[in-house]
Amino acid sequence: MTAHVFNRGLDPWNPATLSRFTIKRYLRGKLDYKGLVVSDDLLMGAIRQQYGVEEASILALQASVDMLLISQNQGRVERGAAERVIAAIRGALSDGRLSSKALATSIQRVRALRSRITP
Repeated sequence: MTAHVFNRGLDPWNPATLSRFTIKRYLRGKLDYKGLVVSDDLLMGAIRQQYGVEEASILALQASVDMLLISQNQGRVERGAAERVIAAIRGALSDGRLSSKALATSIQRVRALRSRITP
C-alpha cells in the first residue's frame, strides 16, 4: 500500500501514491517488485484538494498502482466519486494518457492475488 507522503529524493512533485518515479521506476524497476500495489485513500483531504479524485486516479494508474481506494470515510461524502473515476479512466484510455496494456497488467496482478487468497 502506498502513502500520500513526499520523498523529494525520489519525486519532488508528487506524493508516492501518484508518483511514477516512486512506484514505477523505484518500486517496480529498481526493487523489481512484481506484486499488487494499492493506493491510499484518494479522497483524503490533501489529495482531493490538490488533484481531485479523478486526476489522482489517473496519476496513480500511470504510476502503476493496481488498485485504487476510494473509501468515503473522511467525514465528507463525495457522491458519485467512483463513477467519476471510471469515466476519467475511460477518457484517459481513449485519449492515450492510459495504456490498455498497462491496465490489463494491473488487472492480472489483482486476479493473481485473488486466486491466492480465495478458496
